[in-house]
Amino acid sequence: MPVLPRPREPPVGSRLPVPPVPNLIGVPMTDPQNPHLSTAVTFFNPAAPTPEVSPVSDTAHPAVSETPADDPVARLRRLQGDKRAARNARELEVQAAHFETDRDKDVRKGLEELADTLLRNLAAVESDEHEAHGRLAEGRTFVLIGGSGAGKSRTLQHQFATNPEFLTDDGKPSPLLLSVTAPAPCTMRILAKTINTATGYQTHRDPKESEAWDLVRHNLELRGMRFLHIDEFQHALLSRNPVEIQKIRDSLKSLLQNPRWPVNLILSGLPEVAAFIEEDVQIRRRCTFVRFDPLRFPKDVPMVKSMIAFYGKTKGGLDLGDVRRTELVSRLMHASLGELGLTIEFIQDAIGQALRAESPTLETVHFAKAYDRRTGCPEGLNVFTAQGDWTAIDARRALFPDEAADEDEANEAGKKSKKSSNPRTK
Repeated sequence: MPVLPRPREPPVGSRLPVPPVPNLIGVPMTDPQNPHLSTAVTFFNPAAPTPEVSPVSDTAHPAVSETPADDPVARLRRLQGDKRAARNARELEVQAAHFETDRDKDVRKGLEELADTLLRNLAAVESDEHEAHGRLAEGRTFVLIGGSGAGKSRTLQHQFATNPEFLTDDGKPSPLLLSVTAPAPCTMRILAKTINTATGYQTHRDPKESEAWDLVRHNLELRGMRFLHIDEFQHALLSRNPVEIQKIRDSLKSLLQNPRWPVNLILSGLPEVAAFIEEDVQIRRRCTFVRFDPLRFPKDVPMVKSMIAFYGKTKGGLDLGDVRRTELVSRLMHASLGELGLTIEFIQDAIGQALRAESPTLETVHFAKAYDRRTGCPEGLNVFTAQGDWTAIDARRALFPDEAADEDEANEAGKKSKKSSNPRTK
C-alpha cells in the first residue's frame, strides 16, 4: 500500500488563506475605537442567514445580498428617526470625550521613557563607540496598576491614539506597537495564542506552550513590533501553582532579554500585578510603575466638579443646576468607589438619562437613575437618594457582586483555617 506524504506545515509566521465559512465572523478582529487593540475571536452568529444549498453540487453557499437595504445596521439607523439620532450623536460626543488629568501626564511620561529606551538600545547596536551589552541590550517594562474602574485601559488607549510616538506620520497606528487583552480564564498557552493571532499569524495546529512562546518572539520580530501591551494582565496570574507563576516570569524575561529582538512591555491590570512583579528582582529592576490611586475627599472634589462641567455642559449641552454641590460630589465619589474611570462613567450615564428624559438640566435624579440602572439596587440603598448615613452603603458589593462573593469566600476560608489551627478548638 503506498505511503502518502505528510502534508507540509506552512513556514513559521505564514498567513494561511481563510476559506469563507457560513455564519462565522471575525478572524482576527480589530476594535474600531482602538485600532491598536486586536482580538483573536471567532464566534457563531445565530442571526446570520441560513446557507443556501445547491441541489447539484450539494455545496453550502451563504446567502449574500448586495442590496444596501438588507444591511441590518443601516436598518437600525433608519428606524431611529431624526430626534433619536440627534440624541445618540450627543451621547457619542459625551462618551468619546477625554478629560485630561495629571494621570495622563504620568502615563505619557512613562511611555516616552520606554520609547527612549528603545532608541538608546538601537543607537548602541548601530554605534561603533558603544557596545550593546547589559541594559543597552534589554527591553524595559512600564506597569500601570489600579483598581477596577480606575480608567487604566481608557487612559492607555487614549495615549496610543493621540501620542505621536505611537502613530505614523499620517496618523495611523504605529506598526511598532501591539496591544492585546489577556482573556479570562487565561493560561500561558492561551496568552501566547492570543498574541500570535493578534500579529496576524494563523495555523491549523495548536502548538505546545514552549513552541507557542517561541512563535511569539518570532512573530514580533518578523512584523517589526517593539512594544507589546498586555491589558488585564492579572488574568494570567490566576493560577496558584508556583511552577506556573514562574513560567509567566520566565516568558516575560525571554521577551525582554531576547538578544535578537528585545521587546519593551506595557502591562496594565489590578494591584496584584505589582505584587507579582515585586517577587522577582530580575523583572522588578526593569520596571517603572504608575499607580492610579482612588480619588480622595475633599482633595479631589474640585477636579470632579470640573469633570461634571466638562461632560455635562461643554459636551452634553446641559445646564448644571446644583449637581456640582459638594454633597452630590461626595456621594458620586462614594458610589464610584473613588475610581476615576467609574466616576466618569457615572457622569456620562447621568447625562444620558437627562438627554433621554429631554431635560435641559442635569439633576441629582439623573445620577440616581444611572446608579439604579447599573446596580439594580433595592429601594433605600441608592447612594444618591438614600436618607441617613448613606456612607454605610456598600457600593462595591452593588457594583461588583462577584468580587464581593469571592472576598466573602476567602474570608470564611481564612476563619476556618484559623479556627482549625487553634489548639483550644480541638
